[in-house]
Amino acid sequence: METSRYPEIKTDADVSKLHSESLQLRNRQFVLSTVGITSAGLSSWLISSTDTFQSQAIATVFILILLVVLFIWSFVLRCQIGRISHYLDLRGASEWEPLFRDFSTRKGTKYISQSVFVMVLYLLLGSLVLTRYLILSTAPLSSPFTLAAIASASVLAMTTVYLTLTRQSY
Repeated sequence: METSRYPEIKTDADVSKLHSESLQLRNRQFVLSTVGITSAGLSSWLISSTDTFQSQAIATVFILILLVVLFIWSFVLRCQIGRISHYLDLRGASEWEPLFRDFSTRKGTKYISQSVFVMVLYLLLGSLVLTRYLILSTAPLSSPFTLAAIASASVLAMTTVYLTLTRQSY
C-alpha cells in the first residue's frame, strides 16, 4: 500500500481520538443490534395481543421496517469504522489494522466478519417476526395485509444481503 502521499500522524492524541471514535461507533452498533433484538421480542407481544389480523399485519410491517432502518443505520456505522481503520492504516498510525486485515483475508483462515454476523442477525430477526405473524394470523395468505408483511420481510432480506455482499468486509 502506498503511504508516500499520506504522511504519518505525528501526535498520539490524534491516533487516540480516532481509536476512541471507532470504539464509540462499535458501541452504537451494539446498541442498534440490541434494539433490533428487543423490537423483535416486542413484536411477538404486539402481534399476539392484537385481535384482528389487520392490526397484526400492521405491527409486523412496522417492526420489519424498523429492522430495515436499524440495519441500514448499523451498516452506515460499519462503513465509518472501516473508513477510520483505512485512514489509520494509510497514515501508518496503527500497526494492527493491516495485520488483522491480512490475517482475516488469508486463505484457510476461518474468520466471519462483523458485517456478515450483523446481516445474519437481522435476517433471523426478520424471519422470526414474519414467522410469528404467519403462525398467529388468521388472515389468508392472499390477503393484502399478509402480502404487505411478506413484502416487508423481503425488503429486509434483500437490503441486508445486498449491502453486506457489495461492501468490502472489514
